[in-house]
Amino acid sequence: MWGLKGQQPLIPSRTDRRKVNVAGYVNPLSGKIIVFRIEKGNAENFIKQLEYLRTYYLRKKVTLYVDNARWHHALSVNKWLKEHKRFKLKFIPPYSPELNPIERHWWYLRKRATQNKLFENEDECWNKIDNHFKKMSKRQIKRLCQIY
Repeated sequence: MWGLKGQQPLIPSRTDRRKVNVAGYVNPLSGKIIVFRIEKGNAENFIKQLEYLRTYYLRKKVTLYVDNARWHHALSVNKWLKEHKRFKLKFIPPYSPELNPIERHWWYLRKRATQNKLFENEDECWNKIDNHFKKMSKRQIKRLCQIY
């Protein structure tokens, strides 16, 4: 932050640690991105996301490339996958976020919408996030995935 010489700039902040948890999926070929607000990252919420994707992709086979979060390996997730054979998880190598296209979108979200912003509450933050993704064109989404 820039400030006048000899004057300390005031930076508004909050002392609480409230945050908005977000999960998302991007289809680099179609330019479609789906973003969820979740309570926390766990197997139960991941299965809810899979259920949504199951209704979104009604008859298509779906392969999801996911990171190695422990809930992606949970027994309940494996059980769900056995019951829904058209879904398959592929795991991105550990410590390789550059291989995950959604990570580029998280970076762009922070840069364009949330970095250095003070929100009054979680809903205001979520609305900013949601609007950011709703405004993106398929072309922008593909370009951020590095598919032209």
